[in-house]
Amino acid sequence: MSKTTVKPKETEAKVKTTITVERIHKMDAQQSLKAFCDITINGVTVKGLRVIEGANGLFVSLPSDKGNDDKWYPSIKLQTKEDYQLMNTIVLEAYSEIVN
Repeated sequence: MSKTTVKPKETEAKVKTTITVERIHKMDAQQSLKAFCDITINGVTVKGLRVIEGANGLFVSLPSDKGNDDKWYPSIKLQTKEDYQLMNTIVLEAYSEIVN
């Protein structure tokens, strides 16, 4: 039996990223964890994002899983920095609406 390697196909088509906050749950204000939220990115739902109060202000943390080596690894990864910034802005705007 022969082994065949398939190269991934890449396309140059630019797809507009659509991000929608589906659910946001505010936590106790005394913790660094400010909220949990679920979003939809281009029709795919991502659950378990966290709004965190860090040393430099609020940011959105993507879901992660703990490995057998007790280290944390991301469950998902956005492909571009622009997509991450867009997601961060949209989630933080939704969070500020429920806080104010």
